[in-house]
Amino acid sequence: FEKAGIIKTGVPCITGVDSPGALQVIRKVCKSKSAPLLRTRSVRFRVRDSSLNGFITDVFFKGTKYADLKISLCGAYQLWNAAAALLTLRELSDGTFSIPETAVRRGLSQIQKFSGISSRLSVFSRRPFILTDVAHNPAAMKALVRSLIDLGVKKAVLVFGIMKDKDHRKMIRVIIPAVSRVVGVTPSTDRARSSLELVKQFEDKGINVLNGGTVAAGVRKALRLADRERPVLITGSHFVV
Repeated sequence: FEKAGIIKTGVPCITGVDSPGALQVIRKVCKSKSAPLLRTRSVRFRVRDSSLNGFITDVFFKGTKYADLKISLCGAYQLWNAAAALLTLRELSDGTFSIPETAVRRGLSQIQKFSGISSRLSVFSRRPFILTDVAHNPAAMKALVRSLIDLGVKKAVLVFGIMKDKDHRKMIRVIIPAVSRVVGVTPSTDRARSSLELVKQFEDKGINVLNGGTVAAGVRKALRLADRERPVLITGSHFVV
């Protein structure tokens, strides 16, 4: 309801919300303000290729088609972020701005360069193979694990640290299927949960885990465990990455 406070009378509202309860609230506010509601789920994708470099996909929505559109961020959830951007551009192009297709293609093919966004399942290094992701809650961790599975990345050596106010137990349960070894770390902030506590949680679940101490020391330990089949995955918090 608080998020829906941004909805303006007669102005289109674009949402990627799927939760039935939240969507019901947004629909009600849109109706009360005569604001057209556009959902990302109205956008259709035909993915031609997906990898750690992103997607090549055909996109269909509102009578518009983009063939072989490159989206430079990987992870299935990034398709829906792109859908929100494309719907927004479509609305802005309707008399407000003139946004050529070449600009759309250039922007989505170089998202990291133009936005500064990083560590959304990003390849930090190829040799050694290091992936980074700023997943810092259970929902983000679920999205990360789904993307890792889709991309065939498994048995990662996990460098994991987290803040005290996050549901660490649930996050640990979610990430376990995607990893082979774990190095618990304590980010350099008063908000951080101790690596010793994280190690105990992984041990209780029968996972091979080491106490890395600081993030720097933990990464060094993880690199000694990694190989071509087992990349290092650094995640759990923006502070860790």
